[in-house]
Order: sequence, then C-alpha cells, then structure tokens
Amino acid sequence: MSLARLRDEFAERGWLTESAVKELRHLLRGSDPYSAITLVGDAKERRLAGDVAALLQAGDSMVRWNAANVLFTRLKDPTYFDQCLAMAQQDARLHVRAVALCGLGEVLPSLEISALRKRAASTLVKTLESVDEELGLREAAYEGILAGLGVPPPKRPPASRHLDLTEDVDPEMVRRFKGQYLHDA
Repeated sequence: MSLARLRDEFAERGWLTESAVKELRHLLRGSDPYSAITLVGDAKERRLAGDVAALLQAGDSMVRWNAANVLFTRLKDPTYFDQCLAMAQQDARLHVRAVALCGLGEVLPSLEISALRKRAASTLVKTLESVDEELGLREAAYEGILAGLGVPPPKRPPASRHLDLTEDVDPEMVRRFKGQYLHDA
C-alpha cells in the first residue's frame, strides 16, 4: 500500500487498520521515512512510537527533526525522554535542538520521576536565560516552558515570528514554571 493510500485510509476512517500500521512500519524503515513519520503523528499512532524513536538517530537532520516533533510534541511520549534531553542539549543541528526543547516542555507534565522533571525544566530555563544561546533555541525553550505549564499552542507566541525576548517573554510564566518544577532545586 502506498503512503497516499495510507493517508486516504486514515482520512476516511480516522484511524489505521492493523494492515495499514504494518505497511506504515515498513515505510518508516525505508530509505525516505519523512512523510511516513508525519502520518504517524497525524494518526497519533502510538503503536509505531518505537519505530519513530529509532529514527531519532538518523543521519538526515530533517528525519531526526520530524521524528522528535512527532514523538515529543505530537504524541507527547515521555518513554524516550533521555533521547529528547540529549537532542535538546547536543544535536549538531539547531532546528533539531529547537524541536527537542519544545518537546521537553510537552513531555514534562507526564514525567513521573522528580529528578527527570528537574533536568528537563533546568535545561529549558538555562537555555532561555542564556544570552550566549542562539535566539531560536531560546524561543524554543520558552515555548517548552509554556507547554510545561499547559498553555495550549494557540495561546503561545506564533512560531512564524521571532520573539523579542525582553517584550514577549512573560516573566510571571517563567516564575510559575520555576516554582512548579524547580522549587527545591
């Protein structure tokens, strides 16, 4: 079954059959998994989270970016928290680091271990407050902070424009975030 037919099936039914999931898994393991990753996110197909997670190590930065986007900002899957944190801190590509920073905030409320919540929160705050960090990473950290506070995407600053960090960052939201996640850090 082609990716187009899988998309059509999802559009028609609102879910994917077992045979469609099997075919989508095959496409994720193929030479160009980018669009298949997107369909996993659109369908919120958690059965394929492990297959998408395997692509967090892909050589193609756009595949890594899309895999992180789907796992952490769309599925909000905390299972792969260690990879998300490593990507946010160390990936060689800024766009991958940025989506991982947003993802840290999205998965933060589901992390059950306090030490992991503090590591994620600390990474977001340090990135936002670091004047040496790239603007796009600081913006992504702020979006992650808002996500961690449960602010829905439509109420966050639009991703289509750069923030003026002195004007657009709400210090009260940052204080609330620190109080909620770093209170005894």
